[in-house]
Amino acid sequence: MYPRKCLDIKASDLLYGLLRCLNQTNRIEWVSKLQSKWSSSNDTLICYSVRTGFNLLLDSLNLPAGSEVLVSAITIPQMIDLLKSHQLVPVPIDINMESLAVKSEHLESSLTKKTRMILVAHIFGCRMDLTEVVNFAAKHDLFVIEDCAQVFLADGYLGHPSATVSMFSFGAIKTATALGGAIFTIRQAELNQVMNRRVKEYPTITQFSFFQRLIKYSFLRLVNHSSIYGSIFTFLELLRHDPDQIVMALTRSFQTGNLSSQLQYQPATAQLALLYRRLSQYRTETIERRQASGYKLTRHFPDDAWWPGCHAKKHTFWIFPICVSNPLQTRLRLKEHGFDATLASSSLIALPKADKNESPTEAQLVLSKILYLPFDVSMPSKDLIRLADLVAPDITRISK
Repeated sequence: MYPRKCLDIKASDLLYGLLRCLNQTNRIEWVSKLQSKWSSSNDTLICYSVRTGFNLLLDSLNLPAGSEVLVSAITIPQMIDLLKSHQLVPVPIDINMESLAVKSEHLESSLTKKTRMILVAHIFGCRMDLTEVVNFAAKHDLFVIEDCAQVFLADGYLGHPSATVSMFSFGAIKTATALGGAIFTIRQAELNQVMNRRVKEYPTITQFSFFQRLIKYSFLRLVNHSSIYGSIFTFLELLRHDPDQIVMALTRSFQTGNLSSQLQYQPATAQLALLYRRLSQYRTETIERRQASGYKLTRHFPDDAWWPGCHAKKHTFWIFPICVSNPLQTRLRLKEHGFDATLASSSLIALPKADKNESPTEAQLVLSKILYLPFDVSMPSKDLIRLADLVAPDITRISK
């Protein structure tokens, strides 16, 4: 059975991380090397996670209570929780689900005297054009926070040059993963200084804790092999365990409970070393192979097939979502044929409109019918075609 998502990390990278956990190295030196590798210490923050950095950003900006933040309608729930914990009001901006870009006309209609910031997320591995967003922000003197957690491409893109802050994630299921860690490009010198000073006040994850994380993901990488994954999946079902819940629990970055207390850490020194290695060795050819496989899959869809991001200008197929009329039914059929597709994940939500009497946003409609295909660059052509043939009759167009 093909797993829902393969970890983008080699065994040699995991071994390197494990060995680094056994060495006492200069932490300040690794931070400096990472900042120089990315850009410079003048505009780069290294932190534990995107949520860690975003929480720190909100603390540092200290916007007035009740300030409104225009948020692209699909995001992770913790980003909304962090806004609300700082007494800020998230205002959803709907997304054109063909291009996965925010609908610029909704920016203007949602603007009020309380609007202070725009938070826009690139989703599903598609990098949207932010020109209209940053022009709108400049016109109205708004901060632009760009969530690039799903679109690191190793192509030199450090975020839109007019964004206030651009946030990149190297979490467990991300491209070029270091099993955690995030890098922020911060284009206001004073803000960069404040955030870099404050992050140093956080305690550091221990080498032993990161060693345990490496062991866990070494095991997960092993069972990710299709021949092993299917057997374990079947075994868990025989024991009446829900494989979905187990996989989600094993890969969840943060537990339920007080989020802020889980965020306020710095990465382990060994993790900094691993992240530096990933940035130094990762090549765009890896992304290009994934893109080629993704487009090969779509060529076997019907000519009029529609899926989120089908008209995106920059699609990297980090994950491959489609919309089907009955996601559970299609998922069960794919499972019977050896493909572990995933239903809408709790890691992404579609923000509802403030007025519950209004019709759902396009983003809400899509997430209600979404199914994530178990797509991976290593999948042979014959299985890509088989997967396409299985889902083709069920693909549904969502429009509003």
